[in-house]
Amino acid sequence: MGSAIVSKTRTGSYKEIAGKTFLYVSTTGSDSNNGLSSTKPFRTIKKAFDFLSSYHIPENASVTISLADGNYNVSSTLVMDHPDGIRITLKGGAQVVGSVTSVSNYLDTTSYKGKEILRTTQR
Repeated sequence: MGSAIVSKTRTGSYKEIAGKTFLYVSTTGSDSNNGLSSTKPFRTIKKAFDFLSSYHIPENASVTISLADGNYNVSSTLVMDHPDGIRITLKGGAQVVGSVTSVSNYLDTTSYKGKEILRTTQR
């Protein structure tokens, strides 16, 4: 499994996030939900990333992807390559347990050196 952090330039028309916005993800959610409330959460983190791909997040706005408690198994590479990614926070519940697995083809464009990916499991 590989991972990459890349810069992406936007072309075309995008909607804009206004202010502080929350997206919700839960193991009991559905990717057909809108993810905009804890009662209608997405099922997967990838769906939250995909949802944000059609939005611009200006400097005065932010997005928090809030993960409900539970075990999130990621079986493929999860890449956050949003051009406004600096304004996106992935936040877990009170107890976060992480484990590091080996990774190949890791490209870090943040000027930090390293080859690791954190697979987060919440309990």
